[in-house]
Amino acid sequence: MHRNEINNALDLMLRCRGKYIIALEGDDFWTDPNKIERQIDFLETHPDYIAVSHLCSVVDHDSRPKNERYPECREEQYSFRHYLIDILPGQLATVMYRNAFISPQYDASLLSQRLTPGDRAVYFWLLMNGKIHCIQERMSAYRHVTDRG
Repeated sequence: MHRNEINNALDLMLRCRGKYIIALEGDDFWTDPNKIERQIDFLETHPDYIAVSHLCSVVDHDSRPKNERYPECREEQYSFRHYLIDILPGQLATVMYRNAFISPQYDASLLSQRLTPGDRAVYFWLLMNGKIHCIQERMSAYRHVTDRG
């Protein structure tokens, strides 16, 4: 791959034109029908926050709950302290953030550096640009398959 090529995830983010960005990978799913509305409402009423996340359930390949906890933030505000000890604001499908690619207010150049893993690079970039609120409720499921069955 040439240095000037961009990866698929960044290409998709650059093409987003909505006010907010949220992702849902094909093997995960949302469990609260009001999840998106609740996250938008939070960002609309808290302009000093760049992102909002929530807790997730961990499920197996058959969507059954696993006795496993995702390394997510158990406090209402995510910080660099959390990031440095490998606690995340949430799983990728739990984090909604302001679309920096349509706003000159944010410098998104860090995201084009192809840092990995990509979700952690996004979380670091979000922390550099604002505050992240963590709703302490489960509104999605993260599928973690550890066997081939």
